[in-house]
Amino acid sequence: HFTEDWCGPCGKTGGPTFDSCVKVLEGSKITCMKVYESSDNASLNNSTASLMENANNYNITGIPTMYVNAATTTFYTSIGTNFNWIKTQATTFAGQAVVAGVYVSKSVDGDVMNASANIKFYSAIAAGKDYRLSLYVLEDNVIAKQVVSGVPDVLNYVHRNVWRASNGTDYKGVKINNSAAISANQRFDISAPITLKPAWNKNNLKLMAVIWEVPTTGKPKVVNSNVAK
Repeated sequence: HFTEDWCGPCGKTGGPTFDSCVKVLEGSKITCMKVYESSDNASLNNSTASLMENANNYNITGIPTMYVNAATTTFYTSIGTNFNWIKTQATTFAGQAVVAGVYVSKSVDGDVMNASANIKFYSAIAAGKDYRLSLYVLEDNVIAKQVVSGVPDVLNYVHRNVWRASNGTDYKGVKINNSAAISANQRFDISAPITLKPAWNKNNLKLMAVIWEVPTTGKPKVVNSNVAK
């Protein structure tokens, strides 16, 4: 969910739609991450968010925008309409053949999250395809100001699943297969220590894993994802 704290529609329709997705669909049909890049409260922003938003990737030109399995929509309609669109996209994706699955786990030791992912490809993949894994640290229930259309600014707005950190310097994470062929049922294990900031509430941290297929040109495609709460 691409959003900002100065955006009135983000507070009125985008945020509540996203919150419904976290409450109802997270862990069963979708994984959920909020992306802030230019918010007035700098502590919400992620330093690599602009790489995800630029024209070579998801070309986010307006907010609130939700990206779901290679489709995007802006949130200017009703919360119910938005939610049903997302659920439909997730259901369509779930009906496709499963290329790969990922199990994710985490532990926190001081200011470090030890993140691990176990990946299995279910069918053979010819050489030449670039698969990558991102491990995203999310902080849930961040309390901060939010502009909401039609009402005074909400000072204690609850921001769900805020993207805090990830493995690698690019939002697409690290290479899984280095474009080499993958055999059926081949497994990959990837782990990474991710530094946490002391200001983040460690009790509210989640770890989201996303397998990306990165083409030579065009948008990276989500292959599968999972979340550890």
